[in-house]
Amino acid sequence: ITYPQAKVIVEHNQTVEGLTVTGTITVYNLKLAWNYLFEHLNSLVDFEFVAKINSILGASLVHNAGCIRNIPVGISGTAWQPEMPDFDTAKTTIEKIANMEPGRERALKMFGYLCRSQLFSDGNKRTAQLVANKMLIADGRGILAIPPECKHDFGEKLKRFYETADDSELQKFLIETSIYN
Repeated sequence: ITYPQAKVIVEHNQTVEGLTVTGTITVYNLKLAWNYLFEHLNSLVDFEFVAKINSILGASLVHNAGCIRNIPVGISGTAWQPEMPDFDTAKTTIEKIANMEPGRERALKMFGYLCRSQLFSDGNKRTAQLVANKMLIADGRGILAIPPECKHDFGEKLKRFYETADDSELQKFLIETSIYN
């Protein structure tokens, strides 16, 4: 989806010729999720906030969007498979990360946790990026946006993080390439 196409969907609530219905809904849902994020910048990040972001992103696209998944999922490009999420563990881990010292490390820890845990059946990376952005913006630390030319390297770092649970390389990469003040 190009920037001009996204702009037509976001600013004019119109469809774009040649774009799938799924693509159009995805862009529109991202707009709604960003709006929700800005309306709740001063809200705590807890499981309910994360689930709400996922439910907005998955509206009309994903069955049970915003609900913790109860089916196994795989990650393309790796044999590693995330564990089945547990509500209490997810809630506790999100609260623990949210209570860290405000700043980039906290937002990137949340990003990594939400990506790797795969709490939802779909939209986990989009959810993670929006939640991390909410934390960064609220803390006055910029935004997280992976540049198109870095997507391959990002995918490789993320895959390594999935397989090893060591987020140091991923965090370093994101700080150097993807956080804008």
